[in-house]
Amino acid sequence: MAYKTPPSVSAMPETQTLTVFGASPNPFNPTTEIIFSSSRTEELSVKIFDMRGHLVADLGERVYPPGMHTVAWQGTDGQGQAVSSGVYFYIVESESDRRVGKMTLVE
Repeated sequence: MAYKTPPSVSAMPETQTLTVFGASPNPFNPTTEIIFSSSRTEELSVKIFDMRGHLVADLGERVYPPGMHTVAWQGTDGQGQAVSSGVYFYIVESESDRRVGKMTLVE
């Protein structure tokens, strides 16, 4: 019978620290909240992109403590102008992780 040596701690993959629960409400008009959690203190950014992959709004980058968090988006671009109805993508990103979700703005 052969025995396998367990992998070393350094070979073990890191556990997931960032979880995104979606945007609520979705579809929305005119405001939605992106809901996410982190299992450790880390710097996260939240950005909104259109269907063509163009940056629509940068909702900021800051250090979040462990726990649940929400970031609101009012359906506006970087200059504060209302965007048109359609599908948008949000990206919640840390130095080591990235999560993408989809939301729909309806008029």
